[in-house]
Amino acid sequence: MSKTRWKIIFDMCLNISASGAPIAVLQLIIYPYLASHISSEEYGLMITLYSLWIVISNSLGNVLNNIRLLRNTEYEKEGLKGDFPFLLRDFMIINFIVIFIGTVFYIKKFNIIYIVFSLIISMLILLKAYCEVGFRIKLDYISILINGILQCFGFVFGLIFFYFTRVWQFIFLFGFLLNTIFTILKTGMLKESFVRTRIYKNVSKDAGIYTLATFSGNLMTYADKMVLYPLMGGHIVSIYYTATILGKIISMISGPVTGVILSYISKWSNGQKKIFSKILIVGVILAVIGYGITMVISYPVINILFPQWKDEVMIYLPITTIAIAIQTLNSFLNPFILKFYDMKWQVIIGMASVAVYFVMALILWNFYGMIGFCIGTVLGQLSKTLIMVFLHFVWSSRELKCVFF
Repeated sequence: MSKTRWKIIFDMCLNISASGAPIAVLQLIIYPYLASHISSEEYGLMITLYSLWIVISNSLGNVLNNIRLLRNTEYEKEGLKGDFPFLLRDFMIINFIVIFIGTVFYIKKFNIIYIVFSLIISMLILLKAYCEVGFRIKLDYISILINGILQCFGFVFGLIFFYFTRVWQFIFLFGFLLNTIFTILKTGMLKESFVRTRIYKNVSKDAGIYTLATFSGNLMTYADKMVLYPLMGGHIVSIYYTATILGKIISMISGPVTGVILSYISKWSNGQKKIFSKILIVGVILAVIGYGITMVISYPVINILFPQWKDEVMIYLPITTIAIAIQTLNSFLNPFILKFYDMKWQVIIGMASVAVYFVMALILWNFYGMIGFCIGTVLGQLSKTLIMVFLHFVWSSRELKCVFF
């Protein structure tokens, strides 16, 4: 195996550890503790607000992160600097408005404590998601690992504050505060000057298109909680989220692996599109293995972590885990679509799959309740897979034939 391949595998392991450690602390320690110390309604609200922050703030930060990464070679080659401070400012304003409205909507009252915490935490999430591109550009996954460890300490420190104050927001505040400060200081991403370059319009256009694609993609992952909360209340959100928690832990490798893949393929040429088939096969195998592992360990683990909800959770877990397995497969395929195909496909794929998800989930929920909602989630994820496979194997081949004939 070549030195480059070993380096890619090593970086993937570092990135998996960096992302996996905070997820493990949050879902295996923090969430079970909170579930036994706050009501199921409040727990459901917490999960819903966290989903709001990830869908909006993390999406906006990751858009800037990925666009910066994909465009970095062009900026360096042309000796250009700037543009992104303007985009970051605009995204911060959008984030403030949407998070404010979303928080008030879910808490159903003007609670200044909830609103202030929500705005601050969401801002930290956005800044961390964007500034981390400084590590990815340099392929500095050691610093990303340190970042993940700091987040673990932050979550635990916040849990101590919760113990004395009973304010669960401190957990997320300190969790994202420590690693955001480290990222900003280490990368220096916020020191850039407000200068518009000659490619600003193209970059901002890409950012706008990719925002729609990323937003719709994250909706597939987190909107289930955001939709269920107003429909059925916090208790159902608590049960549903617990039914997905093991699958998310098993699939936590997908996000870090995707990040490393995109970091490397941002430097590749179109001649390497053929690797899509290999990634598809590997992704299917990992999704099947992840599903099997989840189903084997689910009952004993849920019985230990969330004994109060185990009977309700086990009803939905087999279906929710299928959705997560397909989502894991999609996360492996998406970086190749992002790199090798026009940005418009990100929007088409995202919007089409979200439409299938919402229509099917709500229709089936109306007839079959939560089971129907879970099946609709599976269909939404599956539609995304089929569109990406169709694009690569059918549509792109048709375009090539048009070019040559």
